[in-house]
Amino acid sequence: MSSGFQPKQVTQYEASHLAELMGDVTGVVANFSLDLSRPFEPTDIIHDNACGPLTVSQVILKTPRPEGLHIDATDINPQFVQSAQQAAQDNKFPLKAQVMDARSLNFPDNHFTHSFNNFAFHSVEVARPSMKEVYRTLKPGGIAIVSAWNSMPHTDALKHAHWRTRGKDGSLPMLLQDMSFEEEHMKESLLEAGFDPSKTEIHHTDAYVTIKDIKRWAQLAWSYLGVLPTGWCETDEEKWEEAIDDIVEQLEDLEKDANGKTIMKFVACVAIATNQSVTPTNDTQFHYYGAIRWYKCSQELRQLGDIHPASLITQPQYNNIAITETKTMTTKAIVYVEKGKAQIQEVPKPKLRDDYILVKVNAVGLNPTDWKHVDFGLTKPGSGIGCDYAGIVEEVGPKVTKQFKKGDRISGVVHGADATQLENGGFAEYIVAKGDVQIKTPDNVTDEEAATLGISISTVGQGLYKTLGLPLPTEGKKSDEFILIYGGSTATGIYGIQFAKLSGLRVITTASPHNFDYLKSLGAEAVFDYKSPNVAEEIRKYTNNTLKLAWDCTGKGVAVSAGALSTEGGKYATLLQVDKQQLLDVNPKVDGPYVTLMYSIFGERFFKGQETPAQPEEFEFAKKFWEIARQLLEEGKLKAPQTFVNRGGSGFEGILKGLDELRANKVSGGKLVYTL
Repeated sequence: MSSGFQPKQVTQYEASHLAELMGDVTGVVANFSLDLSRPFEPTDIIHDNACGPLTVSQVILKTPRPEGLHIDATDINPQFVQSAQQAAQDNKFPLKAQVMDARSLNFPDNHFTHSFNNFAFHSVEVARPSMKEVYRTLKPGGIAIVSAWNSMPHTDALKHAHWRTRGKDGSLPMLLQDMSFEEEHMKESLLEAGFDPSKTEIHHTDAYVTIKDIKRWAQLAWSYLGVLPTGWCETDEEKWEEAIDDIVEQLEDLEKDANGKTIMKFVACVAIATNQSVTPTNDTQFHYYGAIRWYKCSQELRQLGDIHPASLITQPQYNNIAITETKTMTTKAIVYVEKGKAQIQEVPKPKLRDDYILVKVNAVGLNPTDWKHVDFGLTKPGSGIGCDYAGIVEEVGPKVTKQFKKGDRISGVVHGADATQLENGGFAEYIVAKGDVQIKTPDNVTDEEAATLGISISTVGQGLYKTLGLPLPTEGKKSDEFILIYGGSTATGIYGIQFAKLSGLRVITTASPHNFDYLKSLGAEAVFDYKSPNVAEEIRKYTNNTLKLAWDCTGKGVAVSAGALSTEGGKYATLLQVDKQQLLDVNPKVDGPYVTLMYSIFGERFFKGQETPAQPEEFEFAKKFWEIARQLLEEGKLKAPQTFVNRGGSGFEGILKGLDELRANKVSGGKLVYTL
């Protein structure tokens, strides 16, 4: 053994490596722990014990909290404490960070209302005295929240590499040793510290991290976790590649996602224990809950479906343990609260209806209708916002006729802000979608691209084909007839241009000059500046007064469309209610306006100021048209608009910022898309 020796292959530490190795699994569990603890009061004093990189404190401080709340963060590592102090100063957090050993806390008795211990203890030897200190410093009725890993998928793989390259004699690397603080040790430590078992709950949660490059992951894992308690040795350098290859081999049977990335599942247990001392006896019972929750905290976290709680529980070693299996059925979503306000909430997971599909959402697309329903108060409090999505099938209702199965990629549209079915919104971790008007996402289309389809494809079908009567793209017809698509740089206009071109028409459109080349690349023959005072005359001249079809994708092109249509007459369709008199004042020969409303495609009654009865014929046409769209996408004949992914941030916070972008009319030539 060489003192201080390090193999040349060791990857040197960088803060970003932790995210590559573990994703945000500790953040997932921190969110879960916070959700299990009681709501905070202004007078609460919280201890983030062995705080590490402030995972728990940051979760607390980033969520709504009462004024006056105070956090004490402690850790034995001065670097963590220094970083915490700097973060508190920079962000003006109500947090004080100190260097302190969890086994000997410098706090008075009965001081804290909450003590969070998020993977704070790596060994039983540390946990037992530390839990006694947690108990001592909690107020009567105070809550300890303690988490530990039940299983980590890489542990056995790294052990195997150790045994293969070093033999089975001698010590394992420190973090692979069996003395790690696990669920049984957690329960024993809680009992010894004095916590009342009848006031203790143990919950389980799963967290998933997706690995793009499994060999790089093995390299990082061995660099950080493979070192022996006595340090590296020279033979580790000689057998480095053998160890890496062995880790990769051990992990190759793990499940893969749709893109071939390796999925690792971590199982954590979280104890919620109340400070109320009792003397343990042989008749002591733990109340054991298999509450399983899923959280997506970054694009790399993936959820794989229901797992039976019993399969996650180590068989208890106590004689009389009450096991109660429960399953928490909630999802995070953006919901309408009141006129002008939508917010992120935890809501019940939507129930699967017979002709619907339960979907785990990966990406969502934003539309103007999303913010308009909020700002104009067009729905009821509690209704889910959002329409366009892409995700994975979780469950299929028995009356869905399309051939979907669990695990299929799926995309389409839902009825966001539905006042008659509040759970129908699309901006959620889990949604339900009317099965037969969705599609299997083609392999050549990403989730981000698929999240642009929903409203646009549905509206194109209604406007261009049901209303204006264009021949379907599958009919292979060709003509010299012009069509004006006003608002070509909108997402719906972008799809409309392509469909009209595929249907054999000559497409004229309007946009800002910076979008001209892009729209021509999609099939527009000519593009006109919609701000030009003479745009209607320019279009009429270009078409030699023969334009008979106009489709307005904004509701703001009434006068231009009427002025561009032939003096002999033409047909005008739009997406929004417009003033018929304005249309006729410009061109009395125009037939219209014809207004379509996307929400009718579901074949169900709905309420938008007044009740609209179910229209089964709209549903039947949508079923047919969505399949045509899927075929065109699969053949590469139809392309998604440019996507502006995660502008302002990913997830639900990003969505809210994106809605502000749409309100301010800052989106052109593409579509805002957010990953969950």
